[in-house]
Amino acid sequence: MSAHPTPKVFGLGLARTGTTSLHHAMSVLGLRSAPSSAVLVDGLDDHFLASHDAFFDNPIPFLRDELAERFPDARFIVTWRPEEAWLRSMAWLFGPGLDRLSPDMRALGDRVHRHVYGIDTFDADVLLEVHRRHYAELRTWSRDRSHVLWLDTDEGLTWGPLCELLDRPVPDVPFPRLNAAAPRRFRWPRQLRRR
Repeated sequence: MSAHPTPKVFGLGLARTGTTSLHHAMSVLGLRSAPSSAVLVDGLDDHFLASHDAFFDNPIPFLRDELAERFPDARFIVTWRPEEAWLRSMAWLFGPGLDRLSPDMRALGDRVHRHVYGIDTFDADVLLEVHRRHYAELRTWSRDRSHVLWLDTDEGLTWGPLCELLDRPVPDVPFPRLNAAAPRRFRWPRQLRRR
């Protein structure tokens, strides 16, 4: 393990791109990962940020500029999924994924979704626009930055690149894979169907 403490770690991938798996991976690596970052919907909270080492939950991906300014030595992990797979997973999230929550947690989830996506019900058109804009902005934002790791969730998350970014030894356990929804058929909206 590095002699110096690991800088803050921020996940910039959208929900349903392996963020829960990364949250659990941080614990394996000995980092204190925040189970939820919903408190940051109302602005950056110094106490909350000081209480954890890693953050992967909304609204973190939409706070990249403020976080990079406040933590110039931070590490950023961008998890990504192709549009169709991501929309299919988001359809699950906005349906059975949220329906399983308690009323209080559901209300909080809806509030966070309204804040980051502008909606609290599944809308493929809106979400697709968010996905395209978010990752286009991230490509530009990360171009001249060091300490940004891009991971394609559908290709599988592994320890090697993550441990290299964080200067941690590779654990002798499988990479956690959690919160995966059962695959289901997704039908593209008519105006978005590939020709």
